[in-house]
Amino acid sequence: MLNSPLTEYPRNRRATVIPARQDSSILDWLEGSGRLIPRNISESDISQPETEISDFLGAEDGIADIDYDDDNTSLDED
Repeated sequence: MLNSPLTEYPRNRRATVIPARQDSSILDWLEGSGRLIPRNISESDISQPETEISDFLGAEDGIADIDYDDDNTSLDED
């Protein structure tokens, strides 16, 4: 067999269930297998000031000045 962790069972026989280890978690498994990548925090990310959402929601952009009510306009149909 090329891949020893794989086993084959006949279709009419139930496969055995691998018991879960109660002392380990997914984090422990990631650390133990070397698959947990440490987070690198760079100084440039920390030094940038945070922008408040209220800065984006101001009425200075001119959207509030648009009149969407077109009831007073007339169409000339000739």
